[in-house]
Amino acid sequence: SHLPAHDLDLSADHPDLCWPFGQHILSGAKLVRHHPNLYAVYLTNHGCGPDTMLSHLFREEMGDKPYLHIEVDEHFSRIGVITRIEAFLNSLAQQPTQTVDSSFNWQQTAIQPIHLSSVMKPELMVAIPDLPPYGRLLAAYYEAKHIPARLLPLGSAEMTRGLEETVSKEYAAFTLLAGAALKAAETDTEMQILLPHTEGAEADNQYSRVIDALLRLRGFEQMWIYSPCIECLPQESTDLPGIFRLLLLGDLYYAFPADMRRQGCFEQSRDWSDILRQAENLRTVKQPTDRRLAAVGDPICLFALAEPIFEQLEQEGYYLHRMPLAEYMLYLWQQDSKNSSKQLDPCHEETRQLSEALGDWSPFADDFKYLATGDQQMDRFVGGNGSYRLAKIRQESQKVDGILSAASQYENTELILTMNEQLIDLPLYHMELGNRWENSDWERVRSFLYYL
Repeated sequence: SHLPAHDLDLSADHPDLCWPFGQHILSGAKLVRHHPNLYAVYLTNHGCGPDTMLSHLFREEMGDKPYLHIEVDEHFSRIGVITRIEAFLNSLAQQPTQTVDSSFNWQQTAIQPIHLSSVMKPELMVAIPDLPPYGRLLAAYYEAKHIPARLLPLGSAEMTRGLEETVSKEYAAFTLLAGAALKAAETDTEMQILLPHTEGAEADNQYSRVIDALLRLRGFEQMWIYSPCIECLPQESTDLPGIFRLLLLGDLYYAFPADMRRQGCFEQSRDWSDILRQAENLRTVKQPTDRRLAAVGDPICLFALAEPIFEQLEQEGYYLHRMPLAEYMLYLWQQDSKNSSKQLDPCHEETRQLSEALGDWSPFADDFKYLATGDQQMDRFVGGNGSYRLAKIRQESQKVDGILSAASQYENTELILTMNEQLIDLPLYHMELGNRWENSDWERVRSFLYYL
């Protein structure tokens, strides 16, 4: 408010930045960077999701201009902060003071060049994060349309690479995606990486924008980020039915027990009659009557970070009802008033048909309208699709013995879910996924399972 920042337009280089305080911070950063005699002290919270993203964007705006970043929490040392302030002021003593005349224009701030697009570039290979089996299915879909595609590994090497770029308490899902993008850029500098973003107020709103900034910081100027808005897909996609059917096919894959998946019982056919036939054949298989768990959470955590854990549990005889990604997406689309029933009704109908064909094996809600109860409990909360996750946990509690909720450590949405545990009638374990999974994490999971 002490700078002429309120009418500064950030839309060119910070599209979809939904946090008002984030807009104020970056507007201030632009003006401080622009004025030769101003320097910034940047205060952030400890472990706050939006702050972890803004810290990267603030660094990008400041460029080579020095600034002081102080992260405040209940453990911060007064002496340590004073020491850092004194060191910062000493460094500024070496900076020359410049004369600013009356012609200086505050509004002529630099616009950061971004390689971020909501539209695919068909001439470039598209790299797809490998969320099994959805990534593989999408890559095959693009190849059939003569668009070159490859899978982007999401493993320990990518996590290690991402950790080299962290500056605060970034979510593990972000660290994994950032590391995967940077490792891909180090071997092939001409491609587009598929990193969708959401309109929700969780940190994933800015994953693609920050990863783009990291790529340019490391000199990968030929890399592009293909970042469609997830909520806008029904309006912008040229083949919503085809994309949605891929999601349903991936959900069918996880409906199969692990031993049947390993034996190759699942067929990767996008023909609807083949999909229903597979579901009806599975319906005739006897279900396990005990040791049944539900898994709900952030998709990157659920289908990448937690997948080795879930595979181990399946080997030990547990059957997992994984949250269906098609239903997760359909819920997001349903929340956006710009999406019409004409666009979404075919998706609802195919979901109903597949659920009916699967019978008791179905991971879908018996009544999609039941999922709206999440909105009633988490009114106006739009981060991380939290209202869906809460409603899905409540719905699954009628089918299983226990529930695993998978999310990145520090995730705000998961924290809000813990505040609503009184609404859940079944044992629930919050799996906080960090940069590694330790023996102590396994011990806590096994303690939870022991008492089911």
